Amino acid sequence: MQPEPRAIVLAAMIASLALAAVLWNIAGGGHHARSARHWATGSALLSVGAMTNIMQNEIHFVFAIILAIPAMVAGFSFLILGVRRARGQPTSAVWLFLPVALMFDAVVYWGMVLPSFTARVIVHSILTSILAGALVWNLWPWRAGQFQAAAWFVMVPAALMTVMFAVRAVSSILNGAEPI
Repeated sequence: MQPEPRAIVLAAMIASLALAAVLWNIAGGGHHARSARHWATGSALLSVGAMTNIMQNEIHFVFAIILAIPAMVAGFSFLILGVRRARGQPTSAVWLFLPVALMFDAVVYWGMVLPSFTARVIVHSILTSILAGALVWNLWPWRAGQFQAAAWFVMVPAALMTVMFAVRAVSSILNGAEPI
C-alpha cells in the first residue's frame, strides 16, 4: 500500500499550524515577538497553500492554483523575514512582495491567459528554490550556538527543497513538466 500524499500533507499541515499557533501565542510582547509572528504567519501560509494546492481536483482552480501557490511563496518569504528580524538584520518588504507578485502574475498568466503547466512549474520551482536557499543562508549563522538545534531542524529540509526544486526547474525546462 502506497502512502497517501494528501494524508502526509494534511498531517504536516496540522502539525505546522499547531506549532504556528503556539509560537504566535507565546511570542507575547517580547524582544522577538514580531519575528515569531512572521515565522508563524509563514508556517501557516505554507501549510494552507500546500493543502489547498493538493486539492486541485476538488476545489476551484482559483483557490487551488491562483491563490495557493503564491501563498506558499509568501510563506517562505515570511520565514525569511522572521529569521532576519530575529537576527537583527535589515528586513525589506521586497523579500515578501517581489516573489509573491512574480508568482501571482505567473499563475494568472500561465493559468488563465495562456495556460501552460510547464511554465507555472518552472517559475514556482525557481522561486521556491531561491527562497528555500535564502532561508538556509539566513539561518546559517545559527548553525552553532544557542539556536543550533532549531536552525538545523529547518536548514536540512530547506536545503533539500532548494535542490529538489532546482532539479524540478531544470527538468521542466529540458523535458516539460508532468503533474506529480
